Amino acid sequence: IPSNVTKISNNAFDSCIQLRTVEIEKDSILNYIGECAFNKTLIGSIDIPLQVQIIDKKAFNQCINLSKVEIHEESQLRQIGDKAFKNAGINSSIYIHPHVTKIGKHAFYHCKFLCSVKIPKDSELKYIGEYAFYNTKIGRIFIPKEVIVIENSTFSKCDLFQLIEFSENSKLQVIGDFAFADTNLKEISIPCSVTEILNKAFLRCRFLKIFQIPENSKLRMIGPLAFAYTSIQIL
Repeated sequence: IPSNVTKISNNAFDSCIQLRTVEIEKDSILNYIGECAFNKTLIGSIDIPLQVQIIDKKAFNQCINLSKVEIHEESQLRQIGDKAFKNAGINSSIYIHPHVTKIGKHAFYHCKFLCSVKIPKDSELKYIGEYAFYNTKIGRIFIPKEVIVIENSTFSKCDLFQLIEFSENSKLQVIGDFAFADTNLKEISIPCSVTEILNKAFLRCRFLKIFQIPENSKLRMIGPLAFAYTSIQIL
């Protein structure tokens, strides 16, 4: 794809089932990858150009051979759309650039080989959609301070997931239904700003032994089955 292309429109290469390689020139000024742009193709890797700001809905949905996605530290990326990499074959780390404000619903859903998601401490991320990392192999995550809600089933079924770290100045208020259900979390200390832990949020976290609530906590509600079938010893 030539360097002077600024936009790859919706469905541009949708269901091109023989497409295996996409080469974008290094000095590309591409700034938008549209909905379903490479949906259901067989591409094996993609290097996201530095000026891309939006990877839209289903851009790389069901790219089962897509093992590597390169997002550079100099990237201008702002949004990763709903189902952008759903069911992709990513088997390496994903770097979430500090300027990314939104990770859409089902963005990395069932990327069952995705082993690491790196979110920097200075991240501007505000929204992580429901099922965003459902059934991946990530082991830990950092939640930046501007994230207010961990949506339903965001990290559910991540069977290697053991550690969650919150920003010191976290504004988190809600931990949604099934948010961490069926993970291997061992302990969690929630930010004082959290007001609600919803239904089955930590259901079947069988290794979860320690749940810490700070003295100045604003917590008002713990929903049905929120900690059912865990191994909590200290509360």
